[in-house]
Amino acid sequence: MDRYRLTDLKSPPSPLFIYWDPSLPSSLGEWMQAIDTWMLIAYSCHAIAHVNASTFAVEPGQAVLFPPSSRGAHSSWPEVSPHHRVVFGLPGGGERVALPLHARPYDGWISALDRAYHSMSLVNAHAQSFVWSLLWQISAPESAYRSRAELHEAEEFIRRNLSESFKVQDVASAVGLSERTLHRLFQAEHQASVAQFVRDRRVREAVRLLTTTDLPLKQVGLRIGVQTSQGFYCFIRDAVGVSPSEIRRRVRSSDSGSVDE
Repeated sequence: MDRYRLTDLKSPPSPLFIYWDPSLPSSLGEWMQAIDTWMLIAYSCHAIAHVNASTFAVEPGQAVLFPPSSRGAHSSWPEVSPHHRVVFGLPGGGERVALPLHARPYDGWISALDRAYHSMSLVNAHAQSFVWSLLWQISAPESAYRSRAELHEAEEFIRRNLSESFKVQDVASAVGLSERTLHRLFQAEHQASVAQFVRDRRVREAVRLLTTTDLPLKQVGLRIGVQTSQGFYCFIRDAVGVSPSEIRRRVRSSDSGSVDE
């Protein structure tokens, strides 16, 4: 059964970017999808795609959706294959629907996607309307989201509240489960306790902010629910093995060839 992710499609996808790449390397390392954007990859080759703990065998002409904050990875064959990537946000504001992570759109949609890609420099609305229509066509009623729905609701609660102080009991109450059941679902899906999952997501978000923004270290700590500079230093040092400033220093050194003091 395909796995689903709840979202709503009241508003058209925005911002929207479509990329065409002449090659898709046969093996890519795992990546973390941005916290506020989706990515759709339209495959023109056979591939194995991974979205969090779900694995899909993909055939040419199919697509895989990587939701916000998801872990993604894939391998493909032949080693070099052209593909489209669509990166978009969903502003929301309406009723939720279920989007399949592994989608089998209509025949000829790859050609239509290619036309949308080539039209973006002239009329962005064409590409936007195409992607919006495609998402509606592959969507299903919210009731389709029935496989471990509470687990994904819990993950969404955690994602939305990383900057807040909360307990496992708060997560369980938010999704209508007991702490014991919630722990069981997380162990089965992530091989980690709820607390370990929360810690991992805070570490990932902190590293993302340290490497892609210029936010002060104090503000990065607050974004992941750590209230003091010393607490943030210890949290990152324990999790990664280096200090927050060292992570940022290494990235800047790599980008510019010099070390920022």
